[in-house]
Amino acid sequence: MRRPGLFLPLLAALACGSTARHSALETLPPPSADDPIVACMDAVLANSPLIERVTTSRRSDHPRTRYLVLRNPPGPRSSVLGFAVEPSRGTPRELVVEYAWPGPGQEANGMQPPPDPRASDIEGQTLADVGAGLLRDVRTQCAPNAPGEAVCSRVAAGRTGRCVIGT
Repeated sequence: MRRPGLFLPLLAALACGSTARHSALETLPPPSADDPIVACMDAVLANSPLIERVTTSRRSDHPRTRYLVLRNPPGPRSSVLGFAVEPSRGTPRELVVEYAWPGPGQEANGMQPPPDPRASDIEGQTLADVGAGLLRDVRTQCAPNAPGEAVCSRVAAGRTGRCVIGT
């Protein structure tokens, strides 16, 4: 059963911003002097009013990847975003947000009916807007001279959303 009011808190937070700040730094490793953009990214993401929790990748080959749990996700199956500085080592070239695009390809839990395609598209577009906003926030604070704007698209046969901005 869908709750019609799920989009409103997220859209309001995007439109108006929030002065409420929280700290998720306890889930992050200490900032690295070797990688100042990652330390800056960690601080921006940890203080975002849209994010409930930030965790690191468990894979050692992706030290610049963070997983973000949204405070008010737009739907029941869309609460986690991946945020990365790519490539995983060396000079950053891109800030990237990835997320599972909500839709019929996702398994319904229990006895829930499959998601409505129109609602899934709205949910996916909301995730794209959140991802693009987070990219702009990190760029503004951590790489203010980076060119271009956030570009979002669907990849992996439409099952994944990906937003990218060059640094």
